Amino acid sequence: MEKVKVLFILGEDGWDGSYAETVWAEKISNGLILDNIPFFKKKVCFEDVVAGDLIAEKMYQYTKTIKKSANSLYRVLFKSGTQGQAQSLLARIEAGGCIFEINRINDVYLVAINIPIAVDINGVWDIIDFGLKNDIWEVQEGDDRHPKDIE
Repeated sequence: MEKVKVLFILGEDGWDGSYAETVWAEKISNGLILDNIPFFKKKVCFEDVVAGDLIAEKMYQYTKTIKKSANSLYRVLFKSGTQGQAQSLLARIEAGGCIFEINRINDVYLVAINIPIAVDINGVWDIIDFGLKNDIWEVQEGDDRHPKDIE
């Protein structure tokens, strides 16, 4: 499969002046399957199949999502002063079956966490919530696609 980049224009999803984000993808017969976790773009997750317009060699500008994956996306943001605690919590999240990517901007770390459908999101959320309540990090939902418990 051919590796390409997908360009997302962020608009209100932009953070700290970010205008755009690129994500690796693989070109498949019916679109482009996202091959890494978006840091900024909301409502788009790892392994989504998207469409885009070719704007340069191996570069597509996102136009729409063709098929959503069953993955959920959360982001946490922490500063270097809480790095040890945050990395310990991230190790627990990873041990639970999630993957994540870290982007460092000066003394701030932005972590995009992919939560596969097979993973118990409540267990992951307990860890994320612990970090939030103990001022280790801030949290943002990118897209929660896990089924909701109905009471």
